[in-house]
Amino acid sequence: MPDVLLQVLQYIPLALGALIIISYVVPYQWGPVIGLLFASAFLVWLSAPAEKKMKQLDAITKPPLMSHLTATLEGLFSIRAYQAQERFDKMNIQRIDTNGEALYGMAVGKHRACSLSMSV
Repeated sequence: MPDVLLQVLQYIPLALGALIIISYVVPYQWGPVIGLLFASAFLVWLSAPAEKKMKQLDAITKPPLMSHLTATLEGLFSIRAYQAQERFDKMNIQRIDTNGEALYGMAVGKHRACSLSMSV
């Protein structure tokens, strides 16, 4: 975190300086910049509930996956003794798929929100 903070503190003055110089040279560029800022803020506001729901879905689907994985590893000798590997594999794959759907939805939502705010 400190490295990121250091980079932010280094680049913000550079970006602000560039923005000030550009606005001095080309004063009519403020209209589109302000419009893009409002459009980006609107898209972030619009996508926030969906992102929250995806994070909630990920938080709901992750504990059963981890619990099943832990129980499987703890009972590995019993699973092998009763030759129940296939059943545990199917249960594990089903839980991984459920959690993967939530993760994929969250990743696609973030990607689309970033794409939309960049293209606007």
